[in-house]
Amino acid sequence: NWRETGGPQVVPPTRRGFGSMMIERSLRSYFKATAQIEYLESGLVFCLDAPLGEAAMVSK
Repeated sequence: NWRETGGPQVVPPTRRGFGSMMIERSLRSYFKATAQIEYLESGLVFCLDAPLGEAAMVSK
């Protein structure tokens, strides 16, 4: 998980932008994972859930 806090209040976007879709889709594909961006009032949260084998192979 990646969590950003302490900045200005986060407001969820009214539409999905190209950049956030590319981040989620490319990481999902690359790591064979699930990827999700959450826009919470306290800050932005990015979650990537990947099989350990996939992440370990990429780091080699």
